[in-house]
Amino acid sequence: MVEDDDYAQVNAGMAKCSNYAHDKALMGGVAIPEPDELLADIMALETWRGQIEKRSADTIKKRKARPAAIQTTAAP
Repeated sequence: MVEDDDYAQVNAGMAKCSNYAHDKALMGGVAIPEPDELLADIMALETWRGQIEKRSADTIKKRKARPAAIQTTAAP
């Protein structure tokens, strides 16, 4: 399940990475991140990924726990 905050985090991460991989990087003058900053970004991404996986697993469990009549909708 994707939430609004997921979109915001992906958008922010993509915007930051774009500075190092696209037009600005080709033009020069863009400092690459320090190793500590890069590691912090990687760790934040890993944490976020874990949250997404947990949320997905929780959603699957909830859906499987529903009675069958709720899980499927019959066409009229």
